[in-house]
Amino acid sequence: MVLRVAIVALALATASTAQAAKVFLNGVEVDGLANQSFSRAKVTFDAQGNVHITAPGIEVKTLTAGAQASAPPAAAARPTKHYFLVPQQSVLGMTGYDIDVFIDGTWVTRFRNGEQENPLDVSKYVAVGANKVLFTAHKSAGERKSFSPEHTFTVLVGEGSASADQVVIDNPLLTFKRSAADTDDVTQEFSFTGR
Repeated sequence: MVLRVAIVALALATASTAQAAKVFLNGVEVDGLANQSFSRAKVTFDAQGNVHITAPGIEVKTLTAGAQASAPPAAAARPTKHYFLVPQQSVLGMTGYDIDVFIDGTWVTRFRNGEQENPLDVSKYVAVGANKVLFTAHKSAGERKSFSPEHTFTVLVGEGSASADQVVIDNPLLTFKRSAADTDDVTQEFSFTGR
């Protein structure tokens, strides 16, 4: 489920506020927004002093004054299949990336560079029908251990089953991959159908 931030647009511009800097969240003006925090957000200032916040996984909607937010959607049907995130590092800790995973706007987990991670059952985040998976990979600020494209950090999303000590993926759905040769932070979104 996508986090929705509703902003009431009031036509109360005065001479003193008309020239004040504006604040935008994912491209939507949010002046007056209070009591909110966003992790992994990127903040930039433009030439006019306006503040632009980019926060992956956040959806912003604007309501006119007096409008009411729509009722929350009915709970989505849960799938009969089981869905897993499977992280794999070719050589532990060499890529320098941490990877955050969001499913339908909900933060699920962070896979950390240099930590041995187990597959994660994410079935409770998946709905029957269309689903979106957003990956954000952040390069560590410390000294690089490798520049090799052979040192990779991959996260697979797939349908499968779990026993006491192993996960078997029957249907791989998508793969997100970064290597030690990569240097930039990246956000990438994929879609799949839950069943």
